[in-house]
Amino acid sequence: MKPSPATVAVTASLASISALHAAWALGSPWPAPDLRVLAEHVLGAAERARYPEMPPPWMSWSVAGACAVGATVVARSGTRPTRSSRWLAAAGAVVLAGRGGAGVLAEVRGRARDPFNRLDRAVYSPLCLALAAGIAAVLRSGGHRVVG
Repeated sequence: MKPSPATVAVTASLASISALHAAWALGSPWPAPDLRVLAEHVLGAAERARYPEMPPPWMSWSVAGACAVGATVVARSGTRPTRSSRWLAAAGAVVLAGRGGAGVLAEVRGRARDPFNRLDRAVYSPLCLALAAGIAAVLRSGGHRVVG
């Protein structure tokens, strides 16, 4: 079955996020000039106090792995859905919606305006919400084709 545009977009996005976290786990600061600047852009103040130059690699590997699994599950749900792939994709959508919603809630509460919080408000939280909506679209489009 040909994947829908939502399946392609969400799968590619999660795979790209996975690759980026894998690069960070390997020590790359991209797109920042160094790890300290990267930490300022991807970690909140509490995390930066604990990890001024990025968390240990296993944490980035964990996110890379979760996003890779998510990409695989969404691809499966959008092309040859099974009950388990649909349940896992729905769980991923709930996690992403929760992460996006937490970012919005933190903004409403008026948190600090450091680099991470600006990016969280402008990019990270909206991206999580968009991915959750994309997964919902995949699940809606593939709902009648469940195999196994």
